[in-house]
Amino acid sequence: MAEDFAGTVAEISVQLQAAFDPVPGTDVLEGVQALDEALLAVARDIAPRLAPHLEETIVQHRRGAGAHPGRYTSQLHAERLATLILDEVLRTRPQRQHNLRDLINDIARNPARALSLTEAARKLHWSPGHLSKLFKSVTGDTFVSYVMSRRLERAELMLASTQMPVGEIATTLDFSQVNYFSRVFRSRTGMSPSEYRRQHSSFDRRPLHEAIPTGHFSRLRA
Repeated sequence: MAEDFAGTVAEISVQLQAAFDPVPGTDVLEGVQALDEALLAVARDIAPRLAPHLEETIVQHRRGAGAHPGRYTSQLHAERLATLILDEVLRTRPQRQHNLRDLINDIARNPARALSLTEAARKLHWSPGHLSKLFKSVTGDTFVSYVMSRRLERAELMLASTQMPVGEIATTLDFSQVNYFSRVFRSRTGMSPSEYRRQHSSFDRRPLHEAIPTGHFSRLRA
């Protein structure tokens, strides 16, 4: 079975959110670094050729982030590490035709992209109708709704943990109009993007909740 990259990204989000939760007497930097080490341990186990490059990537990121890593930049950094690991694993596997799991992983790799059903079906050499039915049966959600949910989840993270203007966030997330972005965001959260930011802003470098065991990233393993 193909590696569950989408599940790994979800685990990364959970662990980073725990790291940035306000628990007295702990340090957010420890949580972020623990996640680095967990992903590096996975690489050493299943993609040892990649491990030195990952180590250097981690060092460079830590230099840039300093003692106060941001929630959003930490997410992007961890996703990049996971992507490098998965790409290295797949590089060593025989070529095969892409399947639904690969499509779900591709959506997780590019959560900001407004991938259409027609384009996704073309990649899999399926009809849009067949993909739509199979996608709903596997995920419990329509393709369009699933892709939109991933984009809006990323919007929530960006609004809460960056100072990027709402218009720039909309553009980054492949929305052609800010008004449309605001409308669909409100339908999901019950708040406008600006209201959501005021209620959920987390620029205060929240501390670590718990250690992150390496085993949490078994979805990347063969």
